[in-house]
Formats: sequence, C-alpha cells, structure tokens
Amino acid sequence: MKLMKHIKKIIAIGIIGVFSLGILAGCSPKETTYTQEQLDAQIDLAKQAGVASVDITVDNDEVISLAVNDTIVKTDAEKKAEVDRLNLVIEDMKAAAQEIETEAIAEAEAAEAAEAAEAAYLKDEMLLDVAYGFTLSDRKVAKLFDGEVEFDGEDYDAEETVTFTDIKLAINNEDFNQEIFLEIPKEGFSYRFVFEDTLDLDEISDDETLEFDFLGETVELSKWDGDSIEFTKGTITTMKEGQSIEVEGKIVTLDIVNDDYVYVRVTDGAKSESKKIEEGDTREVLGLEIYADAVLDNEALEETQDMATLKIGKEVRIEIDDGDEYEADDRFDWVIDGHSIGLVLVEDYTDLDEDYQPLSVGDKLCLPNEYICIEFNGLDEDESLSYDFEYDEDDDYIRARGDFLLGIEDYDEILFDGERILDEDEYQVATGTITMGDTDIVLTANADGSIEFESIKLLANLTGIEVDGNDISSKDEDYRSEYGSVIYNPEDSVDDQEITVDVPEEVVEGSVTIYG
Repeated sequence: MKLMKHIKKIIAIGIIGVFSLGILAGCSPKETTYTQEQLDAQIDLAKQAGVASVDITVDNDEVISLAVNDTIVKTDAEKKAEVDRLNLVIEDMKAAAQEIETEAIAEAEAAEAAEAAEAAYLKDEMLLDVAYGFTLSDRKVAKLFDGEVEFDGEDYDAEETVTFTDIKLAINNEDFNQEIFLEIPKEGFSYRFVFEDTLDLDEISDDETLEFDFLGETVELSKWDGDSIEFTKGTITTMKEGQSIEVEGKIVTLDIVNDDYVYVRVTDGAKSESKKIEEGDTREVLGLEIYADAVLDNEALEETQDMATLKIGKEVRIEIDDGDEYEADDRFDWVIDGHSIGLVLVEDYTDLDEDYQPLSVGDKLCLPNEYICIEFNGLDEDESLSYDFEYDEDDDYIRARGDFLLGIEDYDEILFDGERILDEDEYQVATGTITMGDTDIVLTANADGSIEFESIKLLANLTGIEVDGNDISSKDEDYRSEYGSVIYNPEDSVDDQEITVDVPEEVVEGSVTIYG
C-alpha cells in the first residue's frame, strides 16, 4: 500500500509535467465555469510543474489556455529550455518511482527470507567426521503437522516428524580431496505421520475412512491392518440412473441401478465397456476402477430415479505393505507399523562414484513433493594459517615457516633439532613446545626428531605422516584432519621431504538447514 501511494504521487507529478509541455506546445482553450480564484490557483500550480497536490481528476485545459494567454510570449530558445527542464523532471520522477519499486521488492524478499528462516531448523556446530542423529517436529520445522485428526466423530492427536540418523560432514573418502560433503546413509532420512494409540485401527473401513494430510496431500485410508494399509482415492459422485459424467477424459454412465448392484458403462472414443458392480465392490471398466459405495433405491429417497454413489479413478484402491517401494519416488520405501505411516530413504548418499552422491555445499535432499528438505550450508567461515616444513639434510634439522608464538615473541621461521627449538640464526629459544600463531594448538618437538600438533604427527626427517595414529603417507590427494587441518598431497610431500599444512585458527564446524 505504501509503495502504491508513492507511485501515485509520482504519476501525478508526471501528469503535471505533461500539462506544462502542453502549455508550451499551445493548447486550444475551452469554455470554463471556474472562478477566477480557482483559475489563478491552478495556473500557479501548473507553472510550478512538480507539486504533487494538484487534482489530476480535473480538466485543466482551460487553466492551461488561460496561462498561455496571460504569460509573456517566450522565445523559441526559452520554450526549448522549458521543455528540456520538464523532460528532466519527468525522468527524475521515473527514476524515483523505479527506486521506490526496487526498495519495496528488496524489503519483500528480505521479509520472505526472514519468514522462511523462522520456519526452518539450523543444525549448526557440526564437527567433521562425526555422526549425528536427531528427530524434528513442528517445534523446529513449522511445516510439520502437530494437532488433531477427526475420525468417527472423535478427535485424535497426531503429528509429523522427520528423523536423521548417522548423517555427517564426511572427509577423505575417495575423490574427496580436501573437500567436505554431507553424507546421508541408507535409512538416514525418514518421515512419520503418527497417531495416538487410542485410535482403533479396526474401525477404519470403506464406510468410515481415516482422512489426513500425508506429505501435504489429503489421503483416505479404508483399511489398516498392522503393517498393511489400503488407500482409497478417486472422484466421489452420486449419480442418477442414466446420468453421465467425465472422469480422466472418459465418459462414465450409470446405466442400471438395482437393489444391491449397478451397471456402469465407460466410453472412450469408439470404445465402450459395461460391467455389473455389486455394492461394496470395485471393478475395472475400460481402464477405470469403479467402486460402488452405496446403491440407493427411489423408494427410500422419494425420487423418481434410482441413484448410486460411486468412486471412480485410475486407481480407486491401493494396497501397501511395510517395505513396499514408494512409487512416486523410488529412493524411498514405505514404513508402516502400529500407529504410524511414513517413508524411509533406501539409497546411500555417500559415494561420489554412484548415482546418488553426498551433498556438496548448496545441495539438498528432499522428501517426495519437496515436503521437507535438508540442505548442506557448508563450513563456518574461519581463518587458516599455512605452515611449510622442510628437512635440511646438510644441517640435519627440520625448518618450519609460518606463524609461531613463544611468550610475547613472534617467529616466522624456526628450526627443530630433536627437542630443541631454534630461531633462524640457530639460537635455541625453547625446548619441546611452541604455540602455532593465534590458535590454541601447541606444537611439540620430540627427542626422536618427530613433530606433533593437533592430531598430526610428522615423522623424523619428514619421512612419514600420521593422523590420529593412521599412516597417510601413501595418500595422493589432499588430506583433511577432523580438526580441519589440510595436508597437501601427503605422498609427494613425503617423497620430497617438504610438507605443507594449513591449520585453522579454531576447530572447523559446519551446518545444515532443514525446512519445508
């Protein structure tokens, strides 16, 4: 509304500019009934050409004509200058309108993003290579249902949940290099619609169906037997004998209604088929399933024609067992038990060489209908420090370049000679330990010539690399530790006895967002 007021104001100013251009071009005067005071006031407004309060619903031709007659004749140059000025006014007004519209759109988008963020759940502070599991309801994801479902005249509590199991920010798998992906394993993503235990499943029938929203779509259950259910769907209609309707592009005619059965004919172009259907039964007629829900004679209804209630569709009844494939999306299987119905992921999103790959930054995995999605946001922004380690064979020590801190002294190059830590001039400055820059990581120099920091161990003379006690010296891709440090091409580094490691100032964390 605020945007429209601004735009209307600008339009009014623009029209005044057009009126003023008309003055300069010459307008034919018309008879008028305005008082002289009204004319004088409008002449002043027209001369100002830019006042938003002019009444643009009034015919101003008389005012313009009078203004031309009462104004000193202008030279061509003056007229051109006035036209140029008014053109600039109009362009300024157009630019102002565009700016207001752009700001309004930006505000609307920001509001929409804020609303979406409130409806989503952020799982943050996720460490690398750590498996996480959690269940979410409407208290975390607003799209999920938590309320009551009516059945047989009673209200029953029900809710939707999504569960994630053993998902993790994976590192160092084949072809990962130093990249990080969100792994979601088989059965790592599931959805449930859960009813309270007091709901009597045996009472669900064709006459008393259980209706609720599943993945955002309304469904009806006509049977629930432990781990097996039956959906009923299609067009429900009450027809009189002889009446025809169109369903799925075919003509359905109720030919005959008897006490407990009907004859239904389906016509599809030149093809036609008719079948008898007992009350309470379903039959397929020329590609349509037809369920005779109720047969009503005219005596009971006091009607001149018999009637029947039919349910018609491509599939009127769908029987599903626990573990069946979800036909609309074969990545999921049905999960049906005592009082819950749902889906579970049956594909691994863990291997870059497979059709279903782990999620890179910005990727998402969704339930059918994109009802609930999980998206990998990537890593939190963090600074890293780079360190180069090189074995000096002539002097038999390891030279390290990077940011080191000892007390209040900073060093950008130090030497390791067993436990001794030397500065670049080979003066000993410490024994055993030194801090790595602005991190909380302490580097330890051992008597055997090895160096340890974080979970990384560089063997004597840089002849090998271990991470968490595992030898990674033969790895030909960049390797990342659980802390987040990156060791560049361990195999080549060991061969050259030159190793480069990037160390984050703080432990690396990432996040995912779950939203509807």
